[in-house]
Amino acid sequence: GMISSGMKSSVAKDQRDRFVLATKGEKELKEAAGFDKPDDAYLLLIDRDGQIRWRFHGPVSDGALGELKSQAAGLGDAK
Repeated sequence: GMISSGMKSSVAKDQRDRFVLATKGEKELKEAAGFDKPDDAYLLLIDRDGQIRWRFHGPVSDGALGELKSQAAGLGDAK
């Protein structure tokens, strides 16, 4: 759909295998994320085993993005 093609164009080709566009299981995802404020952005960092390693919600800021990047880098080091 339009949203998925828009997201694809904003993610570098070599990074696309690291993103998941979830179109099913919305209720379960909301529970996992602690969803309670519809206007907030919700970010989840999930490892290869499906474990949530980091979660965030609220206005996305440079600090939040920096934290996400450092957590993601840490996952890459854990083999």
